[in-house]
Amino acid sequence: MDSVFNRLKEYKLVPVVKIEDAEKALPLAQALREGGLPCMEVTFRTACAAQVIRSITSAFPDMLIGAGTVLTTGQAEEAVEAGAQFIVSPGLNPTVVRWCLEHGVPVLPGCSTPTDIETALGLGLNVVKFFPAESSGGIGKIKALSAPYSQVQFMPTGGINEKNLSAYLANPNVLACGGSWMVKEDLIRSDNFEEITRLCRRAVALIKGEKDSSSKDSSVSFPVLDQERPLDALGFGELLLRLSAERGERIAWGERFRKFAGGAELNVMAGLAQLGLNAGILSRLAANPMGDYIRAQVMSKGVDCRYLEADLAKDARTGLYFYESGSSPRKPTVVYDRKNSSFTEFTVQSVPKQAYESTKLFYTSGISMACSPNCRKQVESLIRSFKEAGCVIAFDVNYRANLWSEEEAREAIGSILPLVDILFVSEETSRRMFRKTGNLEEILRSYSTQYGISVVATSQRTVHNTHSQTFGSIIYGAKADAFFTEPPYEGIEVVDRIGSGDAFVSGVLYGILECRDLRKAVSYGNAACAAKCTVEGDLPCINRSELESIVRNHLPGAVSSEMNR
Repeated sequence: MDSVFNRLKEYKLVPVVKIEDAEKALPLAQALREGGLPCMEVTFRTACAAQVIRSITSAFPDMLIGAGTVLTTGQAEEAVEAGAQFIVSPGLNPTVVRWCLEHGVPVLPGCSTPTDIETALGLGLNVVKFFPAESSGGIGKIKALSAPYSQVQFMPTGGINEKNLSAYLANPNVLACGGSWMVKEDLIRSDNFEEITRLCRRAVALIKGEKDSSSKDSSVSFPVLDQERPLDALGFGELLLRLSAERGERIAWGERFRKFAGGAELNVMAGLAQLGLNAGILSRLAANPMGDYIRAQVMSKGVDCRYLEADLAKDARTGLYFYESGSSPRKPTVVYDRKNSSFTEFTVQSVPKQAYESTKLFYTSGISMACSPNCRKQVESLIRSFKEAGCVIAFDVNYRANLWSEEEAREAIGSILPLVDILFVSEETSRRMFRKTGNLEEILRSYSTQYGISVVATSQRTVHNTHSQTFGSIIYGAKADAFFTEPPYEGIEVVDRIGSGDAFVSGVLYGILECRDLRKAVSYGNAACAAKCTVEGDLPCINRSELESIVRNHLPGAVSSEMNR
């Protein structure tokens, strides 16, 4: 029993919940956890109360869950069987109290008079609920009762809110408070879990004596995102034709290839476009049948092609790469054939002024810098120009040893990092190419302190074999000096890994552009990566509703119904 009361004392505030739909239990629990209050009193005023407790305790065994408004021993037994760790009742029912004590279940009966308290003491209790708190005399009444009953600890509930919470908690005889203002029924009913999280954070900040936890939350704020610019994002990179050997065949010995359109930056823009944003591609593409195929694929994914330049020269060349899927222990193989492609001759002089002024976020990667010395110069010029125009700059280091050396990459990329707002970089690249040391959190934070980067994201991929992997990620937000993550996706069934890292980038950027929330960015990024692994080809094929469904089903304890098909 002491462990439960110690946790109540630690949290200081217990959200008192009335929930009418059991399907909302897990999103609500997640909202409370994200808000810093991993505890809950589920009132037995609805038919699904026991089911709610069972779902939450199964999905989040670390949460402290109690049952409230328990009026009978039958309800107490049902609640405990469902997983409730403590019982709360509006009044002092000796029968219910004795049942709880006999079964070793902590119980807090409602007490508001000396008679109630003496009855509780006679039953062996020294922690009670003070209810209804405000209408029974509030903090003044608790002070009066504490004089003769100094050994009693109270959990006042009823009328507690942001205005009087601190006054109650300042009393040494108050163990914790119960409150419902952060979990109002209409917020739960309307699925407004973001507001619940925000209110919980505010309450936690109030408990800790901080002004407001919103300054340390997961939000990001780039001024340009408030401007009316028609393009949400514009990516610069080479568009490639991918030729894949048939599964189980080798490039050297196979006789057939399947063709796909691809390219790191294109993959990211296609991901954003399918999620509903206006995303475009800035590139140079040969005006030949291969280029025509790629352009058609780009347009079919909803990517804006207004800045896709056509190379009309007779010797115009489309970049190629060949892909051979692997089977453990043989790894996949990539062979590039992109030297002297039309893209390598791209110049910023062909970019109209409107492109800089119409774009919210500009995105490119180290792959584009590695294509040729000319591309390196153009990438740096583009980043500087978009930055001067007020755009947010997102950059994926995306180091490829097949394209350039670590020394070349470190020097070239290091020169543009002070211009970057959102950085994607792997831990291996940080340690090897950038020669970073320390733990992962120290490494991510170092990019902010060294270069002034606002958001740093890194993926955490474990490859079990060529057809199974686990994927998760960590995002660092400099605004709050905080790290955001979630449980990884385990046992992903990999159909085609190519482009999955780009899908992660698109999900993260979507969370930032659309929601300005790094927690959502983590969820969307991980889900987008996991989904892309299940689709053949470079380009992602998932819309917003599918992504949201994957995110929901990834919640601990969530069950995906086979009927939803």
